[in-house]
Amino acid sequence: MEYFLSNPPCLSVPVSDADKLLGCDNLLCLKLYLYLLRTGKSVSLQRICEDLNANQADVKKAAKQLKSMGMLGTAGKGKVPPEQAIPEYEKTYIAKRSMEDPAFEALQTEAAQILGHTLSAQELNTLFGIYDHLGLPPEVICVLLVSCVEDIHERYGPGRLPTMRQIEQQAYIWANQEIMTLEMADEYLMRRKQRMDMQGEIKRILGIWDRALTKTETDHINSWLDMGFGTDAIAMAYDRTVTQTGSFKIAYMNKIMINWDKKGLHTPTEIEVGDKPLSKNIPQAPVQPVTRTAGSEKDRLMRLLEEI
Repeated sequence: MEYFLSNPPCLSVPVSDADKLLGCDNLLCLKLYLYLLRTGKSVSLQRICEDLNANQADVKKAAKQLKSMGMLGTAGKGKVPPEQAIPEYEKTYIAKRSMEDPAFEALQTEAAQILGHTLSAQELNTLFGIYDHLGLPPEVICVLLVSCVEDIHERYGPGRLPTMRQIEQQAYIWANQEIMTLEMADEYLMRRKQRMDMQGEIKRILGIWDRALTKTETDHINSWLDMGFGTDAIAMAYDRTVTQTGSFKIAYMNKIMINWDKKGLHTPTEIEVGDKPLSKNIPQAPVQPVTRTAGSEKDRLMRLLEEI
């Protein structure tokens, strides 16, 4: 007797994965694999348990087993792939979680106050995803929301609010840096302020007054700061760039910074000793010897005799 699927196959399973699943004695591993394959996106632990009618302990065990076989990636508390998007939750599921989870219910109220309006269905989905999918605690999410609002006010003035997409992007940054307590949030915001202050100072060094930094300029500046350069060394690189090229060229300046970093030169003293600028030796015209003819010498003697 032969068996075959009654419907045409529309999902693809790598042969190596199929071999591993056939040799696995945990049936829930197979169900979890097929469920995630069918879903086609990352799904929260709670949603998996609900859809597969399984408890968290069993799902975690199956997930751990799949991960040990190299077949599963995880997102949530800890490192989160930046390209991942927050899942789309069913409205009924979010409503149910709001009734069962007082912490998330309180978070909704606090978020509405911070943003100044009742959250739409899509905004609520994003907020729940930050809480459920990324695993950020409610108190940290509130600090995140306040920070995002302050950033937009500083950039555009009062009256403007961050979009939920902007908030989501910041939430991924916080999750990837594992900011899970208020203390860690405060420390991160302090470091970020210091970095922004240095960016502003470097912007002035580069002679940029009437516009914001471009993404390329910001990326280069951040890389210089990450290399360990201070503003004095960056000012030296700027001066050398303008002196040697006649204008500010960030690509040229970046090469200087990379060259100094490779040589281990990061302070003005180290740079002056280890990488002196090439001196411009301007060739001088050779001194032409004064040649005197016999006639000119005779004339000189005659003038001297006349003066006696």
